[in-house]
Amino acid sequence: SEEEQGTVKVVADQAAAEGDCDCCGDEEQKERPLRTTTTNKGEEEKPGGLRALLDNVLSFAPGLSKENIEAFTDWRVAHKNLTDFGLESVTAEAAAKMVDEGKAILLDVRMSSAYDKEHPESSVNLPYFSKVKGSKGNTAKRLFLGPNTTEKNPNFVSDASALIGSDKAKTVIVCCSTGGTIKNTITKRDGSTLEDSQKAFGRESLSLRAADELIAAGYTNIKHMEGGFPAWIRYDLPCAGTNMVSLESLMKKLPEPKKADPNAWPNVHARLVEAGIDSLDATEAAKVVEEGKAIIIDVDYEEQYDEDHIENSVNVPFKKVITAGGIKVAGGLAKGVVYSGDPLEPNPDFLSLYKKLDAFGGGSERTVIVTCSRGGSVRTEVVSKRGKVFKDPQLKNGRESVSLRAMAALVDAGCKNLAHLNGGNDSWKEAKLPVIGSFFQKIQGEDAVGWRIATYFEEEGVWLKGKVTASKGDGKYAVKYDTKEAEEDLNLDMNKTRWLNKQGETKKLEPLPADAPYIQRPRPGRPKMVRKNNQKRVFFPYF
Repeated sequence: SEEEQGTVKVVADQAAAEGDCDCCGDEEQKERPLRTTTTNKGEEEKPGGLRALLDNVLSFAPGLSKENIEAFTDWRVAHKNLTDFGLESVTAEAAAKMVDEGKAILLDVRMSSAYDKEHPESSVNLPYFSKVKGSKGNTAKRLFLGPNTTEKNPNFVSDASALIGSDKAKTVIVCCSTGGTIKNTITKRDGSTLEDSQKAFGRESLSLRAADELIAAGYTNIKHMEGGFPAWIRYDLPCAGTNMVSLESLMKKLPEPKKADPNAWPNVHARLVEAGIDSLDATEAAKVVEEGKAIIIDVDYEEQYDEDHIENSVNVPFKKVITAGGIKVAGGLAKGVVYSGDPLEPNPDFLSLYKKLDAFGGGSERTVIVTCSRGGSVRTEVVSKRGKVFKDPQLKNGRESVSLRAMAALVDAGCKNLAHLNGGNDSWKEAKLPVIGSFFQKIQGEDAVGWRIATYFEEEGVWLKGKVTASKGDGKYAVKYDTKEAEEDLNLDMNKTRWLNKQGETKKLEPLPADAPYIQRPRPGRPKMVRKNNQKRVFFPYF
C-alpha cells in the first residue's frame, strides 16, 4: 500500500512466480504472469481488486480452499470498516445500565434456539444466522452437519429495521455468544499495551459481523458488548429463558436430604459405644452372677431359648416367631424358600416384659447382662496371644447380634446398669459353664446311644472324639473314643460335651451264595452290589 501516491498494488509471491521454489518450478508456473491491479485516487477501479488477489493466491496455492480465503478476506474488510467507524466496545455492566435507563437497545444476534434457552433480560433477538430449510445450502456442509446446517440470514438488515425502527440514530448494543474484538493489542498488568501477533485483525465474532452490516445499512450509533453473553452471566446480571428457574422453585425440586436411619447397625453401634456399655467375658459374667450382683437375660425367641440356654438365665424375647402361615407377614419370603430358619419379627412386648423383672427399678442395683445365642461384640479390637491389642478393620462397627440390638432398645428406653455378654452363649459354652435346654433332655438315656460326641478332658486339655455305645443308667454312658482301645464308663457333663451327630446301625454286606440268580453282569474284576429279598449283598465275579 503506497498511500502517498494513491496507488494500491496487489502482487503475489515474486519468488514463486520466478520458479525459485521446488513446488512451483515447472515451466508453466514460471511463465504464468502476475495478476495486478492499480487504483488511483479519483479514478474508477479497474477489473480485479480483491478478486484479482484471490485468483493470484489460488494460482500459486491450489491446495487452499477458495471459500476459506473468501471468508478470511471478508473479515479483513469488515475489521477495517469497524476500525474506520471507530466502533466502541462497552462492558456488560455498562450495557445493562444503558438498557435499564432506556438509552439503548440490546440486540442479541444468536440463533433463536440458544436465545430461547437463556438470554439477557430486556434484550431482543435478531439471528444473524438461521438454520437451512429444505434442500438449500452447501451439499457437503449439509452431509456433515445434517439438520444443524446454518446459513447467513439474508433478511438481517430489513428485519433489523422492522425490529429497531426507522430511527437509525438509536443506540444499538450488539452481543453474541463470544463477543470478539477489533483490538490487536493486549493490556499488561502495569497498564501498558502490547501488540498481539495472533490478533492482527482482532478476533472475529457474530456480533462484530452484525455490527458491520448495520453500520453499512446507515445506523450511526452502533456499539459492541465485550465478552458477549458469557460476560453478562459472569457479572451476575438478570437473565431470562426456559432454562432459568427461580431459587424457590429450584429448592422445591431438590430432593430432601435423607435422614440417618437410627436402626442401621453403624448407628446402633455408635449409640452403644457412646453409652459406655460394659462388655463382659463369660468367666467375668459367671463370677458376678455367682456373687449375686447380676442376672442374665437371654433375648433369643422362646423356641430357641427352650432348646438351649444358660442355666438360671431369664428369657425376655426381643423377637418372636411369626405364626401366620405361608408368606411371612412382616418381612419377606416363605419359610424354607430362601431362609431356612424360623421367620421372625420384632416383639412389641419386649420393653414391657423387661420392666417386669425385679432388676428393673425398685432400687435394685443388680447388673443386667444381656445375651443371645450368637452374642456379637461392641469391641473394635482384638487381643493377640501375647496380650497386644490391635484394631481389626473387620470390626470397625463391632459384630452385630440380636442381644446388641436389644441393648440399644434398652438404652434408648433409659434403662441403667446394663452389660453385654461378649460372644453370647457360644462363649459361655466354650468356657465350660453350665448350659441346659430341651436339646439335652432329648439325648438322655437310651436316646444318647449311637451319638458321635466330642468330650473335653481338663487334665489333658484336649477334645477327644468318640461314640456312645451304651447307657449304664444314673447318667453314666459307655463311650468308645477313637484314640483309646477300651471303652470308658463316665458321666457326660453337658457343658464339656459336644454332640456331633447320631449314627444308625448298619448291616455288614455278605457275598452272594454260589446258587444266587444272576442279575447283571458286572465289569470284570469289580464286585457288584445286588439286592435280593431286601438284603444288600455283594457279588464277586471270580468266586
